[in-house]
Amino acid sequence: MWLVLLLFLCAVGASRLPYLEESGRFYAGFFYLVNPFTYIRFVSGQWGMLGAYALIPFAVTSFFLLLEEPSRKQIAIFVLLLTLISHLQIHGLALALLVVGSLYGANCAIRPESFRRPLPAVRWSGGLFLLVNSFWIVRFMMFGGGVTKNMPVGELGYFSAFPAIDVISLRGVWFSGAFVDISNLVPVWWVLFLPLMVLAVYGSISMWENQRLR
Repeated sequence: MWLVLLLFLCAVGASRLPYLEESGRFYAGFFYLVNPFTYIRFVSGQWGMLGAYALIPFAVTSFFLLLEEPSRKQIAIFVLLLTLISHLQIHGLALALLVVGSLYGANCAIRPESFRRPLPAVRWSGGLFLLVNSFWIVRFMMFGGGVTKNMPVGELGYFSAFPAIDVISLRGVWFSGAFVDISNLVPVWWVLFLPLMVLAVYGSISMWENQRLR
């Protein structure tokens, strides 16, 4: 039930992101669920990472609502989602904060007048999250960096993701060599990735040229 729920949340969360319309919702939900990233995390047992990945779209939607209509309820929901993400996988929290931080910065740059109104809610969210999660954040700040600092360069290289095409196509994970990869089944796997890249570039250009979408 847990594994099925993970996949279900991936699709539902992405399909309900703000500003998606009609068939775009189905595409977002399908692609967020069916891709090399979710596949390798699923088969390798990294279900905590997959759980955090599944909750990130919900956190993004909650953050959008917080910016549009700041309230105590939205603050509580946003902090709860970030807390769940952090408990499932700390890397997922870093990714979630990167996404919402970028969205907030872009929102302020495009609509400077909207900077001040949600700012108190953003501050309260940050403070509440730090308070609720202080029991592990303090420990992490004290000892979290010790592992990588004591690892030799060769061992760090083992955990790196390369080459660049693997990372861009969502196949970049150090653990993929232990499992059946798409490159083992389809030698010209990158042909399957090209349509997705075309759609991504087209969507970016369309967003930039259309003020309403931007």
